[in-house]
Amino acid sequence: AGTFSASSLGIEPQPIQVRLFVEDYFPGRERVYSPVYTFYVLNPEQHAIWVTEMLSKWHRQSLEVRDREMALHETNKALRELSPSELDQPDNRKRIETQAAAERANGRRLSNLALNGEDLVKQAMRNPEIGVGHLEKWAEMLNILKDISGNRMPSVADLLKQAAQAPKTASNSESPSNKAPKAGENRASAAGSPSDPDPNDKEKKPPTKVPSIVDVESTNGFAKKDDKDSPAAAPSKSGSPRLTLPNTTLIGPPKKGDDSCPADQKVEEAVKEQQDLLAEFEKIADELNKVLANLEGSTLVKRLKAESRLQYKIGGRIGDQVGDAFGLPANAAKETTTKLFTELAGQETKSSQTISNIMDDLQAYFERRRMMSFKAVLDDMRSQDVIGGLRQLGDDLKKENGLSMAQCEFWSDAMDRWAEDLVDPTKGGT
Repeated sequence: AGTFSASSLGIEPQPIQVRLFVEDYFPGRERVYSPVYTFYVLNPEQHAIWVTEMLSKWHRQSLEVRDREMALHETNKALRELSPSELDQPDNRKRIETQAAAERANGRRLSNLALNGEDLVKQAMRNPEIGVGHLEKWAEMLNILKDISGNRMPSVADLLKQAAQAPKTASNSESPSNKAPKAGENRASAAGSPSDPDPNDKEKKPPTKVPSIVDVESTNGFAKKDDKDSPAAAPSKSGSPRLTLPNTTLIGPPKKGDDSCPADQKVEEAVKEQQDLLAEFEKIADELNKVLANLEGSTLVKRLKAESRLQYKIGGRIGDQVGDAFGLPANAAKETTTKLFTELAGQETKSSQTISNIMDDLQAYFERRRMMSFKAVLDDMRSQDVIGGLRQLGDDLKKENGLSMAQCEFWSDAMDRWAEDLVDPTKGGT
């Protein structure tokens, strides 16, 4: 067994392709090669840039989950506006079931996203270039997201599922009653007596029961639920109806509702819980946005610092060779020196492209954050035409060695100064 270690092998930071092979003891048998694997050997600055890019991608995915939750919330609010009879329709019950399943799926997506975020934070903790303050804040937000995905979103899904399975409301249209007529006075008006029968209703069936005379008295309190001494609680004897003496009764306590809430109440609870959930999610999104902004700003600083060190290194390598090539025509220099200058010219061309990307990121960062220091640095880089200067440096490097060395030192100092000008907006963990 073997282990690939870039540091032990002295490999510089770069993409590298690795292929494994095995040999058989059987004579004459050829090697068997594995597929080619690509490894990216990174220094701390490059690793910090990679981590920031991964966190930015993770942040965009979390915003997609939030947007999906907001869309589900709007649909739930539309369901809440329906009447109970409309909620009892099979199509709407099916919509509620679909909402519950979508809510649970979105919760699982957020849970997986939180786990991926934890892995990224663990990766970032290995790099001393990334501020600890940023990572602690990010870890706190991840814990809140785990609570939302593990508890609050499943609770909303459960409420919606209960709403989909809730019993349907009873129909208000009842068959005409066949009650016996009553005579007497009802004084319990505060408790809400039933409305008097309509005298014009000719379709009502004639009473078949014996008439009775009953007075209903009002009361400030209600009788106990299980008052066995009450005459009303006594079971009636079976037999044919008969005419009795006048009775006086008291209004009884109201019946307690069933524990199972109708569908509209469950939908209302789900909408309220989801509204609180989204408010918490919005706060987390704002906090993560600030942390990511600081990380992006510090990444721009590190990228400019890295390019500054590269220019200084190129200038040093030119200085090492300038003694052998100084004053000689281009075709009179040694072959090794010519190859070196060609390589350095290629590095300058690549550096000009890297600086162009940094300037594009600076422009995008300024448009999002509106930090004037970034705008000032960007304007200074444009006024000095750093991209054109580096391209010209790559062209002149083979012909003007001494001038090229001075130009490398100039651009190294300029990039370092630009990086320093970006430090203040990114403090607090950088």
